[in-house]
Amino acid sequence: MLFRSGGEPFLIPNIIEFSHEITKKHLLAFNTSLTIPKVRLFANEIDPQRVHYIYAFAHFEELFRGKLIDRFIENYLLLKNKGFNVLPVAIAYPSFVENAQIYTAYLKNYGIDIVFDPFFGMHENKFYPDCYTEDEKKIFNLSQDKID
Repeated sequence: MLFRSGGEPFLIPNIIEFSHEITKKHLLAFNTSLTIPKVRLFANEIDPQRVHYIYAFAHFEELFRGKLIDRFIENYLLLKNKGFNVLPVAIAYPSFVENAQIYTAYLKNYGIDIVFDPFFGMHENKFYPDCYTEDEKKIFNLSQDKID
């Protein structure tokens, strides 16, 4: 059985204890921003073989505005080096297209290959993902299969 969490699991006060217990019989999978200090403790305490995957969501503008990009990178690399299956993901917001290549190149310098997931919703009176231009799809590396 796979136990999957939404929200920010590292804000749960007893997440380490919970993870110890749940991984005795189940696998964990969750999404996180990788900016909460408990990530380091988790990486050192939990068996990576009992964690199916961790989606590390990079909210770039928040990471840079809050001066958290270094923590994101450090925590990502720590988890990866410990053997966790960490998937770095960002949402392909249409307004983000101008900075996408800059931020992906920045992370690539640290060996982090970000993957973009399509944005689903309204932006400037257009419904996405239907309204991505061919250039936007190329910048975000979004295949039609991924959009569909």
